[in-house]
Amino acid sequence: SSLIGHELAHALGRPHSRSRSCSLEGCVEHEYGDPYDRAGCGAATQHFNAAQKEAQGWLGSPGFPAIHPVTGSGTYAIDSYEPIGRESSVRALKVATGTHDSFGREIFYYVESRAAVGAGRVLLHRASAGLDLPLSVTLVDLAPASAAFDPVLDPGQTFSDPEAGVTFRTIASSDTGSI
Repeated sequence: SSLIGHELAHALGRPHSRSRSCSLEGCVEHEYGDPYDRAGCGAATQHFNAAQKEAQGWLGSPGFPAIHPVTGSGTYAIDSYEPIGRESSVRALKVATGTHDSFGREIFYYVESRAAVGAGRVLLHRASAGLDLPLSVTLVDLAPASAAFDPVLDPGQTFSDPEAGVTFRTIASSDTGSI
């Protein structure tokens, strides 16, 4: 059933949700690498990431949970991504970087809080869209100096993208949401 969900994403016009693992030797893109997304290599129980849902109209549209556009530094709370209902809740943050990819598309970071038993997981996806080109979404490796792929921004952990001029830090995370 995860294959059916993956192929449904393509039928809806959604591209693969990739990951990018980094080490001291450099970074490698993995076409199906997002284990938290059906359009990647995620299980049938996984949701599409916020960039994919926004492009489909399932987040940030009237009658659907909100995406909060972040335009400056601050502390933001987001509800867990998975529960059904609470359509008025904020389920993701969309952070404009003011930078563009090699095709000229604007780059954004999407911040999500995914529920986990007894805890939460904060994920960052880097996405670019526009100029009549397909959406490009990549799950970010938040510990590029380690040998292991680590996409979860744990409480107290900080991730910075100096090229984009953004820094993210999780203060607290639970199965109901994150700050």
